[in-house]
Amino acid sequence: MWKVSLQGPQHTKEICVPYEVFLHVGDSWLKPKEGITVHFHAIIPQHVTLDPELHTVFIRGGEELGWPEWRDACKMYYVEDLHEHGSLIEGSIVIPRQSLDRAIPYKYVLHCGQGSNCTVEYEYIYEQPQKAGEHVNRCLYVKSSLLCSGDWHQYDDIICTKPPGTFQKFQNFFTNNMKKEVVKGKKIAAEIMLGRVFSHLQTWNLVNLQKCFTQFRQFYHVVQVPMIYEGKAQPWHSLGLGEEEVSGFPWLPAALVWVGRVP
Repeated sequence: MWKVSLQGPQHTKEICVPYEVFLHVGDSWLKPKEGITVHFHAIIPQHVTLDPELHTVFIRGGEELGWPEWRDACKMYYVEDLHEHGSLIEGSIVIPRQSLDRAIPYKYVLHCGQGSNCTVEYEYIYEQPQKAGEHVNRCLYVKSSLLCSGDWHQYDDIICTKPPGTFQKFQNFFTNNMKKEVVKGKKIAAEIMLGRVFSHLQTWNLVNLQKCFTQFRQFYHVVQVPMIYEGKAQPWHSLGLGEEEVSGFPWLPAALVWVGRVP
């Protein structure tokens, strides 16, 4: 059971909701039938402390998420211990149908502490902004043609924290070393997320087979060309990861043959 706070204009009420139900309802004022439920999957690395009593992870993003822009829109919950790879977290939100087929900027945010002592730290995207004053964000693009039951699964990778010092101090280091670590993290995350996708086949039936096919196509849409949002959606060119390189990730070649490529 999870404790969920329902905030109204006059009061706040706390209720207990089973986790399974929460995943379907999500953090939204919209009902599932009024929009599209987006399920976020991400990994907190082992070196980042995640104490459920002191730390909370949210997603903030553009107003297309159905909330005032860059406010806490979706709360993430601990799901699984990935040992040396960290922790798997998941959460869901119902976004307006008008947000389909549109690029939406977003980021994971770590809340540390409680009350007036709470601090907020945005995840760090290892990409130098092309324009002064612009922020580099993740990019959510829910492709309507890949929806089946009205749900979308956004399979993200490892959440990085901001390095110490200014960008200028570690720019050369990133160019030569950090890029390899980011790519390595994406490969690890892809393997873990694929395991989640194919876990539906542990119970073999037509419904689970359809879920697996649908979620794999959504997964491949997300990872085939890594995207970022800086003023607009654009490929994350500096990583050097195109569709050909991504297709060589662990598990992917066999999965692509079995499920088939998405046009």
